[in-house]
Amino acid sequence: MKIALMDSGIGLLAAAAAVRRLRPDADLVVSSDPGSMPWGPRTPEDVTARALAVARAAAAHRP
Repeated sequence: MKIALMDSGIGLLAAAAAVRRLRPDADLVVSSDPGSMPWGPRTPEDVTARALAVARAAAAHRP
């Protein structure tokens, strides 16, 4: 199973560690996006576009 995680901050590391503990068999694809901080003022369309771009990249990722 492939699981993709995206975050713009340090919380990504803790989230990845938690997923790894719960699903050690998972193929984790981790994407840090610090250039997008802060997310709050972004439009829903921008957030959706960024999330879809990460999802597409994760789907194409081959370990």
